[in-house]
Amino acid sequence: QGVMNNEVEALMSATGVLPEELAAFLANKDWVFPKATRVNARLLHRIFDRRRASASTPEKIKAGCSELLGVYGLLRVFFLLKLGEMPEYEAHLSSYLAFCKFIDLLLDAKHSTIPTRVAEIVPQLRVAAREHLDKHLAVYGDAYFRPKGHWLQDIPDQIGRAHV
Repeated sequence: QGVMNNEVEALMSATGVLPEELAAFLANKDWVFPKATRVNARLLHRIFDRRRASASTPEKIKAGCSELLGVYGLLRVFFLLKLGEMPEYEAHLSSYLAFCKFIDLLLDAKHSTIPTRVAEIVPQLRVAAREHLDKHLAVYGDAYFRPKGHWLQDIPDQIGRAHV
């Protein structure tokens, strides 16, 4: 259960978004996933299939980090379209979008080959990690908090040390 799993689970639970809604949205044939010719990429929508869920904890998203990163952009689109005009879910969506900002910066650092660019991203990552943690705890309390959630605070320093 990674941080992304927990954030998506929390948002779905709070807003009543059903896994079937996400599966249908992601299964749309107009979406082209990265490396879409690979079988796994064509089946990423199955992350939210009820048959994949655990019988004892059906609300848990059973997906690896790479799978969730594969649908990450489309999840953001889905939640913005579905919840963007609903003021009662503004704090929930804000927590999710703060997490998205962190992931965007993390991916930017990962893909950057310019050390000075990575050095610019590290302080932004620190701020984004703190902002996400604050917003998440403000809206959900510690109900969805796992130790991995705190690890986001350590990632910027690790990246900074690796690129010095």
